[in-house]
Amino acid sequence: MLMEPTVALYQVKKEILRIKPVILEMLETSRCLFQQRDMELCTSIKSKDKQVDLLRREIVIFLTKIARLQLAEAESKKRVADLFIVNELENLGDVIDKNIQDRAKKLLKRSLQFSEEGMQEITELFETVKSNFVRCMDVFEQNDSEKAKELLKFFEKSQDFQSELRRKHFLFTIFFRLCWR
Repeated sequence: MLMEPTVALYQVKKEILRIKPVILEMLETSRCLFQQRDMELCTSIKSKDKQVDLLRREIVIFLTKIARLQLAEAESKKRVADLFIVNELENLGDVIDKNIQDRAKKLLKRSLQFSEEGMQEITELFETVKSNFVRCMDVFEQNDSEKAKELLKFFEKSQDFQSELRRKHFLFTIFFRLCWR
């Protein structure tokens, strides 16, 4: 494959797309962690994060090999973009594994829980994140600039929703931060 950069970059794209279901499963398991309050779900999240880390490492190694080839300008840009994307996906896996899971663990250890309304909003936030992630990965898969523009509109709506939740739960957030110190 390395003899044909276009084919090699297509393989990289396929490997990057293998990360999508892993991240989706991590998000869903995280949501379940908040709802079911089952600490054993943390093991599943950690395992999936290791899978994302492994895929990223192997993709980066392959992209490094591709970099040694004579690439057309478009291929070189694609290689850099793929490197950026795979690193961002690995960062997302880390955020789910470390940040979200850490907050859930602290909630459970302190026997704190969200109100029914708060849990509904958490579920809605997870669904928004999942939906945006799927859209983002679809844009990547299809390489569709029009869908990318649409994605930016969804991103703005998502930011507004997150801001609304922050305002709504400002005091709760302050309480949480005080408890976590």
